[in-house]
Amino acid sequence: MLRQVILLIALYASAVSSKDGDLIAPAVRVVRLQVDYPEAAVQEISNIHKWNSIMRNSVIASLKFINKHWMICGSGPNNER
Repeated sequence: MLRQVILLIALYASAVSSKDGDLIAPAVRVVRLQVDYPEAAVQEISNIHKWNSIMRNSVIASLKFINKHWMICGSGPNNER
């Protein structure tokens, strides 16, 4: 039975600079994404056309949403976004 899919993904890493141009530290976002399928059966997955690409596109869309939210709402100690 497929009950949970748990992914640990580093979304984005970039160097963050302070106001005077010195590098502070790389910024890394880590997301734990859990997807529950309470009535799913492993045997049925092979009957679903392009299951892997459907799941991959779904996870990528979720991560893009999380990244967009981070860019809008997240701020660090130097008010970078």
